[in-house]
Amino acid sequence: MQSFNHVSGGFAFTGIFASFADVNVFERFDTMAVVWIAAVLPDIDHTKSLIGKGSLGLASWLQRNYGHRTVTHSIFFYLAVVCIAKALIISFMYSLHCPLP
Repeated sequence: MQSFNHVSGGFAFTGIFASFADVNVFERFDTMAVVWIAAVLPDIDHTKSLIGKGSLGLASWLQRNYGHRTVTHSIFFYLAVVCIAKALIISFMYSLHCPLP
């Protein structure tokens, strides 16, 4: 699958599910950036993908050790990314002395 397919599918599914919570994913640039990154992130295990080319060797290591559409296309990778993102958000909010959402 090409990057544009991942991005269009990501926006379609995210837009549908976000609409249940009255969230417009096209309203803010940062929300669109997160959707775009999340949509192409699973292909970080492919050296010819857009995100794989910019991954500083991580794509070749993942492809060599695990292959394409294995580890990064699993629920465990998704959960790890969510946990890392949440930790970064908490750390960022703590550094700004802001209340957590």
